[in-house]
Amino acid sequence: MTIEMGVLTENTYQSYFAALLIGERQKCQQILKDLLAAKMSVVSIYENLFKRSLYQVGQLWENNRISVATEHLVTALTESLFNLVYPHVFSQPRIGKSVILACVPKEMHSLGAKMAADLFEVYGWDSLFLGTNVPRKDLIAMIDDVKPDALGLSLSLYLNMGSLQKTVEAVTQTFSI
Repeated sequence: MTIEMGVLTENTYQSYFAALLIGERQKCQQILKDLLAAKMSVVSIYENLFKRSLYQVGQLWENNRISVATEHLVTALTESLFNLVYPHVFSQPRIGKSVILACVPKEMHSLGAKMAADLFEVYGWDSLFLGTNVPRKDLIAMIDDVKPDALGLSLSLYLNMGSLQKTVEAVTQTFSI
């Protein structure tokens, strides 16, 4: 497997994905380290490696080709790989803007929101990632305290759409948006 300067080849992606599905942490880490050494951008890593593989895993799960346990393994391993990228994520100059990112009440999948928070950091924003299942009243209190420039709300399951709608309504009513 060869890593081209700043480019994720299909062969490299397939090697990473195969290792990811069976939890080969060291192989995934090495591929990621090689991509960083080859000067692949953080945005490209998040988009073309992390996002692509997580979407592919989601499709496999939806089609009953992998188990929930495998999906959780991939999620946990991917989240641990973020640590290798963080020195590049948090090294950007600040632009004086802030964002709060949170999962709506009852939403237990937070990796997408975490990735969004990291990408805001790459672009110089100060991001506050609140995680899963954030109660509306606590989110509103945090918004009132921090007064962010932007708010991101996340859900992954359609079942939580009502929770998203209620959260948006509560925020817009509280802050007269």
